[in-house]
Amino acid sequence: MGKSATMRLDEDVLRLRRHIDFLEEENRDLRRCFAFLAQDFEQARAKVTNALRNLQGLLDRVKAMETRMREDSSMSMR
Repeated sequence: MGKSATMRLDEDVLRLRRHIDFLEEENRDLRRCFAFLAQDFEQARAKVTNALRNLQGLLDRVKAMETRMREDSSMSMR
């Protein structure tokens, strides 16, 4: 005699619950990974922003030096 319909349904429900548990654990793992990635991204963004500020500061200093050199050379030509 085969399994009763109720037994088969119970087995299906148990299998689905296991699958849901597996998916929930996988979801937690993925959320942790994305949290770490978001943190890494934020740190990298901050470093890039800082580097751009430093480069802008250097560029401003170079422009100021060029302006002074131009002013000095025009003064010496007079």
